[in-house]
Amino acid sequence: MFVFVVLLLLWPIAEIVTFVWVAQWLGVLNTLGLMVAISVFGAWLVKRQGVGTLARMRRELDDGRIPTGPMTDGGLLAVAGFLLLVPGFITDAFGLLLLVPPVRAGMRHWLARRFRVRVARTPRPPNVGYSGYTGYLDVESGGVNPPRRDPPELLP
Repeated sequence: MFVFVVLLLLWPIAEIVTFVWVAQWLGVLNTLGLMVAISVFGAWLVKRQGVGTLARMRRELDDGRIPTGPMTDGGLLAVAGFLLLVPGFITDAFGLLLLVPPVRAGMRHWLARRFRVRVARTPRPPNVGYSGYTGYLDVESGGVNPPRRDPPELLP
């Protein structure tokens, strides 16, 4: 939590310092033009790569696989798009980095490893049967019968 607060306070300061430094080097109007150009170009790249990601997702679904890789890429592309639309050169740099496929693949693997560790550390309740199963619908009588140990047979 402390790291988050420090980042939240230091990030705008770093963006302002970077903007002033670039404005002194290029001039204010050129700096503003560069920020707009990076945002427009970044939005175009996000759209283009997003369409490719959707195509990969469709192919995996057509092959009967769960498209976890393309879904993660889609989330990372959304983060990249957000970072590119937020004014600032540091956020633009991180957004453009996420548009590079090898960087995005590394981030995807890092996230997968982090989620696996988190899931492994999460305590699980004991297996007591069908969690949340309170009964079943009795078609003949039109009512709900009390819960049973085994689930009802599927109707043909």
